[in-house]
Order: sequence, then C-alpha cells, then structure tokens
Amino acid sequence: MPFESQPLRVRLALLTRALETGDPAQLLRGAQLAYALAFGLTAGLGALLGLLGLWWQPLELKHPAATWALTGTAVLLAALTFRFSGQSLRRGLTQASEPRQRRSQLLTAAFGLSAAPAIPWLLACAALPRPLLALGLVALTALIYALGHRQLGQWLKLI
Repeated sequence: MPFESQPLRVRLALLTRALETGDPAQLLRGAQLAYALAFGLTAGLGALLGLLGLWWQPLELKHPAATWALTGTAVLLAALTFRFSGQSLRRGLTQASEPRQRRSQLLTAAFGLSAAPAIPWLLACAALPRPLLALGLVALTALIYALGHRQLGQWLKLI
C-alpha cells in the first residue's frame, strides 16, 4: 500500500489552487507554503544528520576565525540565493505569457529561495557540538527565513 498523508495532500491542494487563482492573497499564501514546505524538508533532514554527526564525530573548529568564516559563508551563500532566485523569477516572468505561467514562476522562486535559510540551518546542525555557534546560526536562520518570507510579498507585486 503506498504511503498517503492527508496533511501533505491538503498542502499540495493549496499549492495547486494558488496556481489557479487570480487572488493575490491566495497566491502569496501558496508561495509562502511552498517556501515553508521546501525549507521544512531540508531542516528535518539537516537536524537528523546533525544529530548523527554529533553522535559519531563532533565538528572540530580549532581556530576562532573558523567560526566567523563559517558564519560569513552562510551569509554570503544566503545572499547569493536571494539574488539568483530573484533573477530567475524576473527572467521567467519576461518569458511567461499567461497568468498561470507567471504564478508558477513565483512558486518556483519560492522553492528556490527556501535554500537561503537552509544554508545556515544545515551549518547549525553540523555545529551542534559547539552550542553557542549552533545557536548563533539558528538565529541567523530565523532572520534569513523572515527576510525570505517578506521577499515573497515583494515578488508578488511583480506578477
């Protein structure tokens, strides 16, 4: 018997409805749902891998500058993800001729943008043996997630 999940089925139906609607509020909810689902999948796997890594072999950061380099890398990669997702959306919108195609471009950008908070989250999972670093990266994840959530509303105006 195949795996079925009623909550997942409901969420996928919401995404499908967001593609079909002309209502900006419903489209925004659909984009936010796509963003949350994609990030949630990555976050769950990252937490599991982080716990396994903690159990098997802790992350060693012997030089204090490594902490700053790790955080800086997370910020840089997240910023690039914002930039590339936005560029991809704008390029897709110039090629889309139908409203449904334009809405689809927004949902696609939301899925891509979910990688931005996933980057510091995955680094936080790897840094579990260093609680202060992990906590700082989780705080950075929350900030980037909130910025991405806000960005979806800005992108909606392009549709």
